This record gives sequence, C-alpha cells and structure tokens, in this order.
Amino acid sequence: MPRDSNRTFILGLGHQKCGTSWLYRYLCSRANFSQGIAKEYHVWDALDAELATGFRQRYHPEQSQYSRRNIIHAMQNNTSLYFDYFAQLMLNGFNLSADITPLYCLLDRQRLEKIQEGFNQRNINVKVVILVRNPAERIASAVRFNLQRENFQEGIRPGEHCFSSALEQYITSQHCQIRTLYQNAIIEAEQVFDRQDIYVGFYEEMFNAPQITALSDFLGVAANPEFATVKINSTPRNKGSLDNSERSKIRQLYASVYDYFFARFPHSRTLWS
Repeated sequence: MPRDSNRTFILGLGHQKCGTSWLYRYLCSRANFSQGIAKEYHVWDALDAELATGFRQRYHPEQSQYSRRNIIHAMQNNTSLYFDYFAQLMLNGFNLSADITPLYCLLDRQRLEKIQEGFNQRNINVKVVILVRNPAERIASAVRFNLQRENFQEGIRPGEHCFSSALEQYITSQHCQIRTLYQNAIIEAEQVFDRQDIYVGFYEEMFNAPQITALSDFLGVAANPEFATVKINSTPRNKGSLDNSERSKIRQLYASVYDYFFARFPHSRTLWS
C-alpha cells in the first residue's frame, strides 16, 4: 500500500442487509468524500460471477457517454477505466471515495489482488469494509425486503407473498448462501490486505457512538455520532418475523458462520444471542 498517499479508496465487500446503505450515506455526509455516480458499481461481480451477470451493462446510445449506465458499461469492458475514474474523483480537495457493492463478498483473492494493484499504480490506498449481522436477522430482513419489492430474482419463487414460504425457499438458495457465508469475504481479503486495512463491523453495534467513532477513524473522516439515528432501507418486522423453529433451522444451516465468528470475534456470541 502506498502509505505516503493521502488518497483512500473504500472497497465494500458486503454484506446485503448489514448496513451498507447506511455506511454509504454516512460517507456522503463527510466533507472529504467524493461520492461519484453510485453506491454500487457492480463491475467486479458482474465480470466474475455467473450469479451476477444480470448486472452487466449494455451500451445505451440514446444516453450520454457520461450516464451512469454507460460509465459502468465502459468500466466492465475496460477495467483500467474503473481505477482512472476513482482517481479523478479524488481531486480538488477530495481524498476519499468508495464502491460499496454487497455482492463483492464473492470476490476471490485473485480479483482482490488486481484491485489493489490497480489503485497502487495510481498511488491510492485501499481499505476494506466488511459488514456482518446475525445470519438469522440478515436472512429475515432480506426476505422481507425482497417480498416488499416483489424481487423474485434472489431465491424466492415468482408471485410468492407469504413470508414463511419465501423464507423456506430462500435459506437454501445460492443467493442466500453467498450473502450469508461472511467468513469467505474475510478469508479472501486477509490473503491480500493488511489486517489494519480491513474493518469488520457488526450491524448490531454499529449505530452507537463508540463504534461510529471507531469506523470514522478507520475511514479517515470526522466522526458524527448523531448519524446513529439515521435509518435507511429498514424493513418493518410486522411484514414477517422468525419463529423459534425457523431460527433453529438457520442456526443449523449456517453453523459454520456462527462457529467462525464466535471463535474469531468472541463478542459476537453476545451480539448474536
């Protein structure tokens, strides 16, 4: 990492329904952050994962070459433009930018090495943020959110509206697995980045003043604890909640996640009780 640089790129490696939208909104509220055209660029997942091919952009001749769709299309077809784009954002008083795409949780070590190299060549630091949440709560939130949007592209049958039925379909789907096996993102990231450049944040505690301060220090922004009251993309629990048998089933299906975090981050046992 080019430690002499004062420019930093924040690479979000997940996870869905774990506070990534709040994180992006928080960054946008900071004076040194250049937000660009999107929170999620879907460049690397669209290139690397069959599950994410739907995020590949086609060129839209009726739109400006500087439209969001055409910029992302250009990046997906010439990845050097991705690094040049963010380097341009971090000029004129801005020294921080980010791509917080939850599906980047599936990026492997080889892709992460290429991302790091691309920014190193432009003398830009890379810091990684990985947000996690009790798997049972993340899954329930994702099901509520997708039912609310009538999103039937992520493991729920078209036309489904029953929370319990949708949950049963979702929990064993590949979509759920890649978004819930949080340890994979950490393991891949730690093979590439220094641990001091990786922040693992827990949804259950991220909205309190000490954690906002810790996150801000890591990001290199001025802390604003009052931002803890901001709620983004929250899903009403009256739209579906887990019963004890459903919680138990998720605990069994995703035992590897709980076991990894209880061993690596002991306080998660309390947070996820």
